[in-house]
Amino acid sequence: MAFSKEEERILSRYVSNTDKDIYSIFNLPEEVIAVIFAYVSRSPKSFRENLLSLIQGKEVEVKDLMTVFSDEGITLETAKDKAKRFHEKWVVGYGHSSVAEHACIHLGVEKISRLASAELELAVRFLSFTEYSQRYQRPVRGDFFIPDSLNSGMKNKFIEFNNFTYDQYALLNEKLVSYLKSKLDKDKDESDRAFDSRVEKIAFEDARYVLPLSVFTNLGMTGNARAIEEALIKLLSSPVKEVRKMAEAIKQEGTAVVPVLIKYANENEYLKAASDKISSMKKSSQCTECDSSCTLMDYTGRGEKDPEDYALSIILKALSVDENDDDRKEAYSKIVEKIGKHDYPADVLRHITYNVKFNVSEACWHQLLRHNREICFSYQDPTVENRYIIPPNIRDAGLSDVVKKVIEKSNAFYDELMKEAPELAVYVVTNAHKRRIFGTFSLWELYHFINIRMSEHAQWEIQDLSKELLDQIRKHHPFFVEKIEERK
Repeated sequence: MAFSKEEERILSRYVSNTDKDIYSIFNLPEEVIAVIFAYVSRSPKSFRENLLSLIQGKEVEVKDLMTVFSDEGITLETAKDKAKRFHEKWVVGYGHSSVAEHACIHLGVEKISRLASAELELAVRFLSFTEYSQRYQRPVRGDFFIPDSLNSGMKNKFIEFNNFTYDQYALLNEKLVSYLKSKLDKDKDESDRAFDSRVEKIAFEDARYVLPLSVFTNLGMTGNARAIEEALIKLLSSPVKEVRKMAEAIKQEGTAVVPVLIKYANENEYLKAASDKISSMKKSSQCTECDSSCTLMDYTGRGEKDPEDYALSIILKALSVDENDDDRKEAYSKIVEKIGKHDYPADVLRHITYNVKFNVSEACWHQLLRHNREICFSYQDPTVENRYIIPPNIRDAGLSDVVKKVIEKSNAFYDELMKEAPELAVYVVTNAHKRRIFGTFSLWELYHFINIRMSEHAQWEIQDLSKELLDQIRKHHPFFVEKIEERK
């Protein structure tokens, strides 16, 4: 459709062009955008045509968020009110929740515990995060979450414990920097400042193992309204009070952007009941795989004479390829032969799956849950019962006793809290303590995971985990692993 000069003038405030098939959309409230996309699904007109007719017909009135067009009678409040009524009827009333995916929210979520950040990041898959990293920054003394339900005596012990762990963290940082400077060589053309920065970051990475899960972190969060609503329902049903309060705050601030689309998110009785039932189930008293960071529990082709040949046949069947035309390995090679380091594999690899039990430190767990694309995790609550990890640099520097001293205090305080306030014991678990996690993922995700987690910049523990994982998969799918390793 060709627009008049006046129509182009109006539209130019909201779209990047008026004469191309692809254009960006801006300067509109998020819920108004969702409304207009909803109209597009029922109208033969384009988004621009619907937007124009809505403005001119005054069905939904909008304005540039930076400018008031009083002469056109366009008001933001009218636009929001119209959008609210639309969403109340169609999204809430009739359940057309896909419309909510067109409205996006950006939130800063600050001063939450590391415990709460993990719950938030795993609440639903379709949220995006950038988080403060203890690998690259030094936490501030006193920046930790204090549960408001602690009595005065326990509160003092809690603060004392957190201050103690920070003091040991600072000591480890200082000692590790001295040790690493004596052991590492400067790279060619590396300045003294760059070398000092590199050493400092290595020290940060290892010293953080003595910090507890109560330490604060910050996140930047982006998501569409439908995903955020689903996340809020889960978080509001959490047994952890801090997580519920965080969810209430996210809901309150999010409704400033999308007044309707997340306001009906509330705690869910089924999720609460299921969580209670799971918590009451008897847990295994010992971790039989504590010396291994991962155990491959199941995989495509398990029980077959040749598991990998069976997996290859699944891929060819999914592609509707005549298996007699090509050798199966040759056919697979054609699929992955040109895949580069930064390429995503073909979707057909998603049909090959793995179930893995992980037993990794809390520090590694935070690396594991971040940047994953398609891993489905189930995980136990933080505990002190699965042993702990001492980073190699700390051992080599003769500083293991510092970590052990923190672990002893953590274990003792954990046991004390389990008697007095069991729901709060999780906060004194350290980054060094191990957690058991169950993960399900595909061969597609394995390509992505290994590419990220075996790079030279990856954290040392997750690099070791990735190598061990590949070695276990290699026993059953050696050709797949060979092709993954060719990519590195």
